[in-house]
Amino acid sequence: MSVYGGGDATGCDGRLNAPKLREHELLPIRTTLHNSKEVELDYIRDTDVAAAHLLFNDVIASGVSWPFTESMTVNQFKAYFLSHDAFIVRDVETDAMIGLFYIKPNYPGRSSHICNGGFITPPTSRGLGIGRLMGACFVQLAKALGYKASYFNLVYVSNKASVRLWDSLGFTRLCKLPRAASLAGFDDLVDAYGVHRNLEDVPDDYDPLEEFRVSRLRPHKGDDACAPVSLTTKLWSAYRDAAPLFLLPVTVVAATASYLAWKRN
Repeated sequence: MSVYGGGDATGCDGRLNAPKLREHELLPIRTTLHNSKEVELDYIRDTDVAAAHLLFNDVIASGVSWPFTESMTVNQFKAYFLSHDAFIVRDVETDAMIGLFYIKPNYPGRSSHICNGGFITPPTSRGLGIGRLMGACFVQLAKALGYKASYFNLVYVSNKASVRLWDSLGFTRLCKLPRAASLAGFDDLVDAYGVHRNLEDVPDDYDPLEEFRVSRLRPHKGDDACAPVSLTTKLWSAYRDAAPLFLLPVTVVAATASYLAWKRN
């Protein structure tokens, strides 16, 4: 079965490895978003499937972030999205689904230790940090499920929010695939990054909620040409972070001089 679909939907409920995660006592995960809304991240439920299916087809129809061109039937959606482990973020107060993602092998057999993830945030719920919450929890859950690494095949360069998110969560852009997709709203084909994270390097005490609360973006590992971050970039980042400390004495002196001039007048 390809990571992009195919196969039989029989038994696909998105909870293939639920007993393993229950042993780790990682779920459910509760936190508060930037707008003070309380949310819970947990396995998808049977009652969530209809809404998840509609949301997924809406994303396909938008034509900007997934490679599919045709909408899926419920069974096709189950075979693709719910074949292994799928999770939702729900509003605790209303029980509405405000985020959705899956974790499953990216390749078969001897390479099945490398996982893939697919993430959806409804347009009405964007800008609240839900994508970051799902991304941080993905790292913890994928490691707990036994995967050794994660690789996202197509992170379109036009999806700047997604690119920034994976950069900030410690993922590495391994390559850039030229002219990878024909996306809605673009006259030319759009490039895509291949994005990797070594899950064996994730510490056992990794806390996704602590990672979720981090607001400062880390410099990404690799620039647009898939090369290491330059020394110039590193030095500028260091100066940028330390500049307020260097400028503090200058600010104090300037303020003192202004005060003395005012007193003389």
